[in-house]
Amino acid sequence: MESVDELMDDFSQSKYLVPISETLNKSLEEEIKRFHHSYASVIERNPHEPFRQKVIFIRQKLANALSNNRHDTEYIPESYDTVDEFMDDLVLLRKSLLESRGERVALVELDPLIRKVKVFGFYLAKLDIRQIGERHHMAIHEILQKLKLYTPDYMSLSDKEKEDILTLEIDSLRPLVPYYLTFSSETQDTLAVFQEMSRLRKEISPDCLGSYIISMTHGVGDLLAVQLLAKEAALCGEDDQNNYYSYIDIVPLFETIEDLRQSDKILEDAFTNTSYMRNLKARGKIQEVMIGYSDSNKTGGILTSNWELYNAQKRLSKVAERYGIKLMIFHGRGGSISRGGSDYTGKAVESQPKGTLKGKIKITEQGEVISYKYAYQHTAIMRLELLVSKVISASITSPEEDPPRIAIYEDALNKISHYSYEVYRELIDHPKFFQYFKEATPFQKIPLLNIGSRPSKRGKTDSLDDIRAIPWVFSWTQSRQLVSGWYGVGAGIQKYIDEDPEAHEALLQEMFNNWLFFSILIENIVMTLVKSDMDIAYMYSSIVEDEEVRGSIFSMIQGEHDLTSQLVLKIKGQESLLLESSPLRQSLKLRKPYVDLINFIQIILLKRLRKTPELTKDQDYINSILRTINCIAGGLRNTG
Repeated sequence: MESVDELMDDFSQSKYLVPISETLNKSLEEEIKRFHHSYASVIERNPHEPFRQKVIFIRQKLANALSNNRHDTEYIPESYDTVDEFMDDLVLLRKSLLESRGERVALVELDPLIRKVKVFGFYLAKLDIRQIGERHHMAIHEILQKLKLYTPDYMSLSDKEKEDILTLEIDSLRPLVPYYLTFSSETQDTLAVFQEMSRLRKEISPDCLGSYIISMTHGVGDLLAVQLLAKEAALCGEDDQNNYYSYIDIVPLFETIEDLRQSDKILEDAFTNTSYMRNLKARGKIQEVMIGYSDSNKTGGILTSNWELYNAQKRLSKVAERYGIKLMIFHGRGGSISRGGSDYTGKAVESQPKGTLKGKIKITEQGEVISYKYAYQHTAIMRLELLVSKVISASITSPEEDPPRIAIYEDALNKISHYSYEVYRELIDHPKFFQYFKEATPFQKIPLLNIGSRPSKRGKTDSLDDIRAIPWVFSWTQSRQLVSGWYGVGAGIQKYIDEDPEAHEALLQEMFNNWLFFSILIENIVMTLVKSDMDIAYMYSSIVEDEEVRGSIFSMIQGEHDLTSQLVLKIKGQESLLLESSPLRQSLKLRKPYVDLINFIQIILLKRLRKTPELTKDQDYINSILRTINCIAGGLRNTG
């Protein structure tokens, strides 16, 4: 609206000085007929300014479209129903200006608005929807149970049996959900999301919807369940001519180590399912796949997580190529190193497996990273240009351009990952580990902060499995232990070196110097090592009441931290983790005294709260703890 208002100010060309095209003249005649009740005021106010008259009509139709979308007044027919109608008017204006020697006006005043409309439409940004896979199956289970179809217990069926039922229902022309049945609130909510998606694309724009992301995808049935529910909302299906249409991009999200390892098989199962392939063909044979950095880190540790993400991309790319599908990888990164963040964003893109990008990539930016990278126009442009250039660079390279000894490097890292995973799982599977985590970090107070879009737990059980990755990483960062950013790396590398000390140590140094993926991985681990502080971490561990738990878990953490630091220095061939000239070292040197002090205050507050539980009712006291959490997060940065 503001851009159109600016056009109204600038489009003051008189028809006596600037000739008007026949196209514009006819358009104005049509507008006068359409706005018969108000055209007189427009003509009287600007009798000799046809370009301004047209812009006034454009503005009124835009305002009416906005009013119609709000549903707070009666529908106004003199409006834009689609963004294409708006664009047609702008193109008509531009063409008329060019015919009337108005090239400069078109270039300077009108073209920026046309670019905005092309990019943003009437919706600003596409809406991605995300839901956990099990939720769809639970809804279908209840629907089938009420209709007494197939089986009374859909949820107990095998994956293959579910796939067969879902495929039959997708191919059926009859609706599955009768309008007269009512369901539980959870099922109603699940169905309502698809109905709302259908409404949005009709009322706002056919292009306003992005991806439908299925969290915790474990099999092809998770994709088919979404396709079936989308069919019920007319988001996909057969038309009267038996042609298949689709307005929904179904995106699996592979998050855990196990799911990443079988991701290519799941995708191949989807590509061999004729019902799913019909939907994919209707969407241009483009398959988006989201890979999760957060949960894979939580379940496997940073080294195994990164390695499995690397391998999954290679395998997914091969499957897509085999079936003639265009693959786009959606990197579900967070701000912290543990959740896929990096200060080396450009290089991180370039370090992806060769041949997997092919000009397409999608990345999330979260937390304080958004303001850090994009708060200022020049910084935002620089970051985006860097990202685009690296995507182009990575897309035009091929697997043949990998380092000559890439197979040897990958074999070595595969072994290190195996060892690292064992050591990491030994820590988090320790029977007392969860108790240590809850007591030696401010985890139990983080849900009180006004941050994050989801609860800190997935379910209602008090277990490590239910904790979401964001509070998991955030809690370790707060206590300066940063376990999620380095644990298991040292032990994994040491076990590999022990197989052949001299040769393997030399190979690791060679990998660091010649393989960008390994180099970026090590540098990111270094960042988490230098931000951790074992002296402060020890003070947090002292909050744990059980002395045996405190001693056993913290000794594992401290020992692994020391070993990882020592071996990373060997690989880098340095005496300190950060060189004296490193900008990060200088930055941390300035911030550390202040952050350390806030950590000490937080420890005192948490200890006092543990001894005096009644303080949980003192809102001022709780607010003091929350302020320390905010201060530490701001001081350490990339924590989200």
